[in-house]
Amino acid sequence: MSLLGQVKFPNDLPYAASRALGYSDDYLRGLEYYVVDGTAFFILKNTLRRELLNFKVRLPVVPKKFSNLLSAYWQKHTGIWDMDIRNLA
Repeated sequence: MSLLGQVKFPNDLPYAASRALGYSDDYLRGLEYYVVDGTAFFILKNTLRRELLNFKVRLPVVPKKFSNLLSAYWQKHTGIWDMDIRNLA
């Protein structure tokens, strides 16, 4: 889980000083190529992973060093909550 935020005072900063989301590491998954301007924001990113299946198969025809075939299947849920706080003040 990660939490990221930014607040700049005063709220009526010049446009050039109102960089918010998308300019560096503070981006939303799926929106990497977009930017959002503003003076305040926060992002809460959460990822839940669960192993569904894990097994090993032995291949008798292949040399012993390469005879084990490992396989695992995972389920992944991602939740993102973001908020632009421009109009709350």
